[in-house]
Amino acid sequence: MTAYFEFDSWLAARISGAGQPSDIHGGPPGVDQRAIARLIKQPESAQVDWVKKRIKVIEGTHCA
Repeated sequence: MTAYFEFDSWLAARISGAGQPSDIHGGPPGVDQRAIARLIKQPESAQVDWVKKRIKVIEGTHCA
């Protein structure tokens, strides 16, 4: 689930054009929002590589 939450947080940050606002605390369990904020400042190619890794983890997760 963490990979899904990370992907979801990255997607929301990409849509908004910024990371989590400094006055907002918390978020999905296990997600480092500061890491997501740093990620969306990386070149597109680095973000695509990260997304591919997260999707691979999500696809490999067995549903209960």
